[in-house]
Amino acid sequence: MSTSPMQISEARRFQQLRGHLCYLKLNDAAEALNRVLDQACTERMSLTAALEPKAALEGRGRPA
Repeated sequence: MSTSPMQISEARRFQQLRGHLCYLKLNDAAEALNRVLDQACTERMSLTAALEPKAALEGRGRPA
């Protein structure tokens, strides 16, 4: 099984996004990222529609 350049690029981008979320101390979002992206693909949702509810949950309980 070979890996296409697109798959490598997507994998790299996924890891970078996870790293950014962890840096921002959004660890729960980083852990849920794969599940959220899979759900977006399965349900044919836009990525913003899939990520927004998770972002809203992450924002609750944090000091303003």
